[in-house]
Amino acid sequence: MTGLATIGIARRAGGALNVLSGHRAPSSAALWLLAALALASPAARAAEPGDFRQFRIVVGTTVGATFDSYARLVGRHIGRFLPGRPPVTVENMAGAGGLTAANYLYNLAPRDGSTIGMFARALPALPLLDRTGVQYDTMKLNWLGNPASETSVVWAWRTTPFLSFEDIQRREMIVPASGPGADSMLFPYVLNAILGTKFRVVPGYPGGPELFMAVERGEAEGIASTSWSNFTTVKKDWLTEGKARLLLQLGLRKEPAIPDTPLVLDKASNAEDRKLLELIFSRNELAYPVAAPPGVPADRVALLREALRKTFSDEAFLADARRENLPVDFVSGEETTRVLADIYATPPELIDRVRRAMKDGGR
Repeated sequence: MTGLATIGIARRAGGALNVLSGHRAPSSAALWLLAALALASPAARAAEPGDFRQFRIVVGTTVGATFDSYARLVGRHIGRFLPGRPPVTVENMAGAGGLTAANYLYNLAPRDGSTIGMFARALPALPLLDRTGVQYDTMKLNWLGNPASETSVVWAWRTTPFLSFEDIQRREMIVPASGPGADSMLFPYVLNAILGTKFRVVPGYPGGPELFMAVERGEAEGIASTSWSNFTTVKKDWLTEGKARLLLQLGLRKEPAIPDTPLVLDKASNAEDRKLLELIFSRNELAYPVAAPPGVPADRVALLREALRKTFSDEAFLADARRENLPVDFVSGEETTRVLADIYATPPELIDRVRRAMKDGGR
């Protein structure tokens, strides 16, 4: 502010004469006004009570998996749409097919909205099917949205004898898996029970990168549940060079890029089997669900949902997603919640059939 303006304020406030300068010294009222004007500038704005000081995204996979790629993509952009524009960190908490991260988010994470998690897609429905290791209630979590739908594929390594889906109905195929809640374990068990495949599942691998390594090292003959986007981001050369043979698509609709690979729903022999397959593979419609812990205040949940919505419609975010070959087809938190409520309304007799398949490996 200029000296003349200061003098004007002082005079209007009735300040006393400054003996040294010949100007009136600002009164207490004038000094208060000057301070208020200074604080009103953007540079001097103090942190608001609702601002985030920091923000964290917990992801239940190892570094390099598609879930990790989505989480880090969100982490680079969401801070611009949160009050206070906080720094964002992504923390990998792999283990038990994502259960470690899910249990942490539900029971230990702060409930102020400063920590959210990206779930393995099998975990929201897992409490219906197998409560081993589960320490969360799906419908008490605050679902914020989902970046994309997904199709998974069953595939075999090029040196194996598996050339078509029918081959895995005729002979045993060894596939790796992580934990009980993971697609890599559930999907082959369901396929064994419903479609008569002969998968032998070997569990204990931490996450997606390790499943690929198991096949490459000859410990397994293929994988029964690889996300298509995972293939096209981290192992695209396996497709272009013919190292992997696609045998079946797992989802409610075909991936347009691979129209000649059959869809799992088309292999069902009756209406009940098809309904059961729809139940299991509907989770691919919510491929990378994002949630906040229970107990987060409703206004904070609304703020997080809006921040996520703005992130997924932001041009800089979308440009980054295209560069990383990560598809974006955003589903809101409200719609995510509705889809999960429908899953939890599944008739008990169908749930029991899936439970039996999980118990005996579908055999």
